[in-house]
Amino acid sequence: MTPDQGTLILNYVGLPSLHAEHPVTRSVIAGIPADKVEYRPDSIARTAIDLAWHIVTAENRFLEAVLSGAFDLTPRPRPDTVRSAADVNAWYEERFA
Repeated sequence: MTPDQGTLILNYVGLPSLHAEHPVTRSVIAGIPADKVEYRPDSIARTAIDLAWHIVTAENRFLEAVLSGAFDLTPRPRPDTVRSAADVNAWYEERFA
């Protein structure tokens, strides 16, 4: 793939897709009931809030890797201040802008 082809794909496929999916992801996370953030269907499963955190940090990590040309695999635990779906979405929105 040439640089021109890469730019074309990025501008006409990648970025529009990313911008279309972002509000969908935010709405799914916003749908987590406040009283169910610690819900897990099984003892070995992640909680709802941890799954939401995983989704937004994985996307953010991928975008940072695209920009820097290298993956940073340092663990990104959920901060103590991120306790609700709204907190996850605020973090996600701040980094997406």
